[in-house]
Amino acid sequence: MFPCCIRLQKIRPVAWCLVVVLFAGVCLADSRHRYEIDPESPDGTLLQQILQESSSDHRRELLERYLNQFPQTKSIAWIEEQLLEAYAQNQDVEHLLALAEKLLALDSADLGTANRALRAASTGKDLDLRAKWANLAWEVAHRAATTPNADQGLVAEVTNFADFVLYTAAHETGDLGKKTEYFRTLEQRDPDNEYVRSGRLEYINAVIETASPEQRLPFVEKELARTPNDEDLLFAGTQEAARLNRDAQALNYSLRLLSVLAKRATPTGLAEADWAKKRSQYISIASWYAGSIYSKQGEYGPSDRYLTAALSYLLDKPGMLAAAYYTLGYNNYTLANDSRDPARVRDALRYNQLCANIKSPYQASAQKNLEALKVEFHLE
Repeated sequence: MFPCCIRLQKIRPVAWCLVVVLFAGVCLADSRHRYEIDPESPDGTLLQQILQESSSDHRRELLERYLNQFPQTKSIAWIEEQLLEAYAQNQDVEHLLALAEKLLALDSADLGTANRALRAASTGKDLDLRAKWANLAWEVAHRAATTPNADQGLVAEVTNFADFVLYTAAHETGDLGKKTEYFRTLEQRDPDNEYVRSGRLEYINAVIETASPEQRLPFVEKELARTPNDEDLLFAGTQEAARLNRDAQALNYSLRLLSVLAKRATPTGLAEADWAKKRSQYISIASWYAGSIYSKQGEYGPSDRYLTAALSYLLDKPGMLAAAYYTLGYNNYTLANDSRDPARVRDALRYNQLCANIKSPYQASAQKNLEALKVEFHLE
């Protein structure tokens, strides 16, 4: 806080000096900036009126008049600061933010102004505006933290709130490009931030949805090099590798994902029920990919185990379920041919029947397989 500087050109009566002392007290108590009064100047006269005005509405009008008429005086920063407070009291967000930008242009480490502007912007529905002030306030807090006698408690408060506002803007926006930008900004500031963790899956999905097909898997691979046990990245990697028919890579990711999930406790900040649902989904789909790829590779035993583990999740997904039933039928038929195990024969028959009951591209083949199985194994 700076002391007020009051410049008097001529000696004034004692009564005037007392008034000056009172003005100085107001300035010292409430302001970050200084004002100067020249009682014989038009701006000095108006400034005295402002200091003596008790009505908040009329005081705001006088401050606005001063701002418009005397924008170049040494007192203008003090005027703007007082007007900022008036706009805050009236919840006049538009004028408050415009004025806050002027004050920050004068002092880029003015944390109080940045904090007030951020909280005003956060009350609106304009996501771009919220994100803009979240970034501005964070940068101001970062600069303010290095200044002498910095209020580190306020620095931490503003930084955390700025992160929260940017996170909510990222979460609420339907623009995937902006969602990616906002989440990436949060991550670059602090990869371990609680909001980064909360928005991790949204961020990954937004990048994958907006990136070109040839950019998606490289993005996942790059991120996995940094966080190799991130279940969301492993899940995305499995899907992207499978989409590109890179079976060996998809199998590797799916098995790594299953290994990670077998050991992962409920993440901090996530409800047990939500984690259980997500974990079940990831395990089931990873198992489906692993089982499907193992079958293509002729590894029918592992394929049978993984696809069986995926079935409960696939019950309401007819397309995937039909494919799983068909593959399980084929697996068990092949294993039955090798072992002549009656249980394998029964499973081959059962899975082909289940597949034949679902309208899908596999239905006709499953029906033919049923007839062939009955003939080959002498079944009724």
